[in-house]
Amino acid sequence: MANAPLSQRGVNNTPFSPNPDLTAQITGSGQPVPGKLSLTYAATQAIEPILQYSRYVEIAGVNTTSATCTVTTAFVATPGARLIINTKADSSGTVTTTFGTGFKSTGTCAATSSTNFPVEFVSNGTAWVEVCRPTAAISN
Repeated sequence: MANAPLSQRGVNNTPFSPNPDLTAQITGSGQPVPGKLSLTYAATQAIEPILQYSRYVEIAGVNTTSATCTVTTAFVATPGARLIINTKADSSGTVTTTFGTGFKSTGTCAATSSTNFPVEFVSNGTAWVEVCRPTAAISN
């Protein structure tokens, strides 16, 4: 499947006309899809804009800063869609993520020094429901 022109990316994201960017992301074909989102710490971060293009969001820590962020979204994809939110900490500090509005999760996750903490969600049509998470943070 060919990629859509940049001016049309994300506009044909319906059940009957799949978004070519998401198809490329799932199948590993085509051009890379943007997905990394830098957040403002100690604040609520709405992720609706990135979900129009990607189902992978990375929350990257800041050197020597411990941070807390609440992730929310009003955008929930059609049932069955998957989303991965990966919290990543650099060599110092802890990045703690809470999932707020739009999510059903088992609680916060915390990536400690030099680790990742990915959490996967699936859409039920009204919320992103947690599917799985590791029992401990994973080394970078």
